[in-house]
Amino acid sequence: MTRRKIKITRATINVRDYRTGVPAYEINPVMAGPDPGLCSNYKRRLHKGGAVTKVASDILIQKIEQENKMGYTHYFSTDKEIDPETWDLILHDAFHLIHESGVALTGWTAGYSVDAQKIDDPVLSPDMIAVNGYKDDSHETFGLERTVSQDFCKTVRKPYDKVVCGILIAAKYHAPDCISVSSDGDSDDWAEAFENTTKILGPEYVASFVLR
Repeated sequence: MTRRKIKITRATINVRDYRTGVPAYEINPVMAGPDPGLCSNYKRRLHKGGAVTKVASDILIQKIEQENKMGYTHYFSTDKEIDPETWDLILHDAFHLIHESGVALTGWTAGYSVDAQKIDDPVLSPDMIAVNGYKDDSHETFGLERTVSQDFCKTVRKPYDKVVCGILIAAKYHAPDCISVSSDGDSDDWAEAFENTTKILGPEYVASFVLR
């Protein structure tokens, strides 16, 4: 059997799963459940070229199973209150990310408001930014506060994830001593967000961002 060589960030796997012989990217939808975003992310990462090990195949499978159980999550905190002038800069960048990322977005109700007349737009307020995807592309609402707080957001890699990550990048850029960010993902998982943020806000935002 001819084997293609592929790379998964720091781990590597054979394109065919060692236990079933089925191409790994065809296994993903079964292992990752109904979420196509998770499947497509791993499918993209399965075609990068690199070495092959069985251990890495198991690592990838464990990571998919873990994400399916727990949900792909970002963690963030406002460790010190952000002054209003700096917050205005973050709001400005969030506005551009929300309106220029090409993703349908809502606020707290994810488009499921019981009031048909209510427009549930993303929230850009003097003390809060809140955004979610729209209906089936929604998950947990992301909420970043200007005052001291600690939170997390499970996006499970849905399309609004790149906007959430972009807002965190912008917040860290303008208030590096006030904002802390960590994630279940690594730099490869954030690649789409890095590209989107660079296109909309500029390369200096991503260049100064360190993912922990």
